[in-house]
Amino acid sequence: MKYNIGYNIESAGLQLKPGSINADLYFIGVHQQLKETRANPVFDVGLGGSILSSPVVDKEVVYFGACDKNFYAVSLKDGKELWRLTTGGIVLNSTAANDVIYFGSYDNNLYAVDADGGISWKFLANGKIYSKPFVHENTVYFGASDGYVYAVSGEGELIWKFRTNGPISSYPLFHKGTLYIGSSDKYFYALDATGKLKWKFLTNGEAGSAAVWKDRIFFGSYDCNLYCLDMSGRLLWKFTSNNAITARPPSIYNNVVYFPSRDEHLYAVDVEGRFLWRFRTKDQIWAPPAVNEDGIYFGCGDANFYCIDFSGKEKWKFIAKASINSIPYVAGNKTVFGSMDCNLYCLTTEGKLAWKFPTSLSYMSPVAVESKTTPVVTLEISWKPEELRQEERYRNKIQEVSGLSQYGMFNTGYVTKSGYISEAGKSYIPKRKGR
Repeated sequence: MKYNIGYNIESAGLQLKPGSINADLYFIGVHQQLKETRANPVFDVGLGGSILSSPVVDKEVVYFGACDKNFYAVSLKDGKELWRLTTGGIVLNSTAANDVIYFGSYDNNLYAVDADGGISWKFLANGKIYSKPFVHENTVYFGASDGYVYAVSGEGELIWKFRTNGPISSYPLFHKGTLYIGSSDKYFYALDATGKLKWKFLTNGEAGSAAVWKDRIFFGSYDCNLYCLDMSGRLLWKFTSNNAITARPPSIYNNVVYFPSRDEHLYAVDVEGRFLWRFRTKDQIWAPPAVNEDGIYFGCGDANFYCIDFSGKEKWKFIAKASINSIPYVAGNKTVFGSMDCNLYCLTTEGKLAWKFPTSLSYMSPVAVESKTTPVVTLEISWKPEELRQEERYRNKIQEVSGLSQYGMFNTGYVTKSGYISEAGKSYIPKRKGR
């Protein structure tokens, strides 16, 4: 099912009162539907100006991809565009290493570009690339929607690939000779440097991305749990939230693990799995926070970008025009993040707008989600002058939007279970002999 901006609305099961449709409508519908399922729509995003990627900053330049098929470089100082590179598909996550920027595209290519935007090489995979590349020494690791984990040399040649049994949206992490990555086949994998399986750990939902702290591995799953394993893949503990946990890695700072859940809360638990606090928002949280000595920073589906303190109290918030799904970059006096509203934002440490950069398309990207049930949402929409101008721009692009059949859906197979909710907020620590 696709929720588009003023397009094919009846098939989305939405009942509208008299009035017009604004650009936020389809995403409201998607959020409502995701509360009914545990589907992961990351491979089902269509053409538009939205930014789902997390910005990368290197040498005062911000690099990011967008759903308009472009990869951008803008100045961190003032947000002025330095260059853009057009690919054949949506561009999401990127990594900078050794003066090279690596990113994947929905055209199935992994790109390596220099600081001036020139393509050094590109590697063709067999599926869309959502996964954020990880670079270790002269090897680039990433996952794709074809279910493979790839290892590619710094010259763009395939070294090896490892097959999982489902699309991969998680980020790989190479640590002490082992590559860790989750898959939608519900397994969390540990591979050696040659691509051989060391061990795998089964969850009850799509397995996410790893963070490592003192030889412990932390990752979330769509089964609502945050897991902590030792380096041999043995479960140390798990903590249960009320809904799916993002495929992106949790944040760890001063012995505290911070992670978002689609139950509309940001959680803080200590590294032993003990609950500390949770912060409630007004919608689902798709990306983990950035954390530094001044606070905890994250965006939300309610269009707010939050800064909270280490006790879980709000310090300030900034409102964008649509959902914020990217992991922010925070350093010095700058905070940078992208939004579904087609803008890259830069805020001061006080939450004031320093600058914003618009992508090449002013209409938001449609998102497709498969559901076993069709929610009915009644909305009353009114127009604002700026939104009217956006609608006119959208009409000029509607032919381009309507041809999105190439962005098919895959069935994740995840089913809501009431047991997840009944155990929410509890930590599970397995019993060990001699303990």
